[in-house]
Amino acid sequence: MKNKEQEKEQTRDLIQLIDGTILKCYRKDSVQKTLLDDEMNLDATGTFFRLKDKRSAKKIEADTRSMLNRKEDEDLQFFLDHAFLFYRNAEAILKDSRMFLAPVPVHSGLAYSGGSGFASPTLGVYIEWWLRNEQLVCRDLAGNEALTYLILGSPLSGSNRCRCVYPNGTSEQIIFNKFIEVWSSFAPINSRYNQAKQMYQAYTLQEVADVLASRELPDAVRLSKEIEWHESRCQSAQQHLEQ
Repeated sequence: MKNKEQEKEQTRDLIQLIDGTILKCYRKDSVQKTLLDDEMNLDATGTFFRLKDKRSAKKIEADTRSMLNRKEDEDLQFFLDHAFLFYRNAEAILKDSRMFLAPVPVHSGLAYSGGSGFASPTLGVYIEWWLRNEQLVCRDLAGNEALTYLILGSPLSGSNRCRCVYPNGTSEQIIFNKFIEVWSSFAPINSRYNQAKQMYQAYTLQEVADVLASRELPDAVRLSKEIEWHESRCQSAQQHLEQ
């Protein structure tokens, strides 16, 4: 009969997705001793949403993106440009923890609770959310293909100014009649993987796109790219040790 230590060892470095799928994860070279929580709590700053906001949709978008540094802004645009590539390769992303945990630089939030519950979303979080709520967040209000990616609003009044992205990479504001269904379906999925985000290795969005593209390449080219990626990871680890 297996003891508790053996059972613990067997479940170490694994994450279970919502559908029950188990993914093998790969620990980061350095993991902080105390992991941060991402539970929803009160926020009085008004950073993410202002009631009776008089700003235009373009001004809100500009203010939202100003929260990002230059690298994050470039990564956000890359995410928008490739959102439908990721969506249509959902099956592959849900089978690889490094693709699943790829960080997405989107800062959603609610009045009163701020960004809690929405911190550090990953590509896999979006994939699970989109697939489980296709009728709600994979179309715009006119029924056109559009993936909701930014959630901003008030959980009390229901006022909201979210954003969605279209297949050509352009984004527009979208206002939901039933906002509670939007934010309340996303936050639990995002919080579910809070510890995994902090503990395990993840591809960048660019690397995910490269991996997906390489699946269409001949075996020799694909193998060469995989070797190149692993060599770059080893070099990064060596540089970290030398610092």
